[in-house]
Amino acid sequence: LLKRAEAMLAEAETLKLPQMRHALRNRAAAIALGCAVPARPGDVQAHHVLGAGITFEPGRNGYRFHYKATKTAGSTGVDIDIPLLPWWNKFIDAVILQDDDPRYLGQLRGKAASEKRPLYVQYDGTSAVYAWYSRMWKIIAGTGGHIARTLIRDEPGAAGVQLANKLNGHKPGSPTARKYESEDLQRATVLEGQNMMASLFDDEDEV
Repeated sequence: LLKRAEAMLAEAETLKLPQMRHALRNRAAAIALGCAVPARPGDVQAHHVLGAGITFEPGRNGYRFHYKATKTAGSTGVDIDIPLLPWWNKFIDAVILQDDDPRYLGQLRGKAASEKRPLYVQYDGTSAVYAWYSRMWKIIAGTGGHIARTLIRDEPGAAGVQLANKLNGHKPGSPTARKYESEDLQRATVLEGQNMMASLFDDEDEV
């Protein structure tokens, strides 16, 4: 998905129509950032806002996503606090700059933050609607943006559980986290059993 996002970002520079360049940069950012910050569509609309849920930290030369997930704010959730490495800057910078000269990035970044500009703005200047984020994911991944929250749990072991809880904003030990961790354990047990059975056969044997 990240490779697809990078390719889209590069392709946007080759398109003739400015509105098409704008749209493809937005789509590339939605896919790439969805991998790093697998947010619910509602949180994308409510909190993925420059100068609010998203801030730029000059000392690190990187962006930070910091907000309380809406759905679980008062129950099973913890603060989303994800500092992105500078590698990810290109996606956010692209949707801030669009066709403007890169030398104006600092000025435009500051303006967007002071105005609390939504990260995803359409070519006509309006904010992307609620369904837009999942639609971008469905175009590229074949399913809505929520899938990123599930895919992040494929990372095995305790480190994978901790990473998934951190990125998804799930409080360790909460009913939501326990539900997912139980499913992870079941899946790992099944795969371990299959690997054990397969190891009994030589490569030439038929299973």
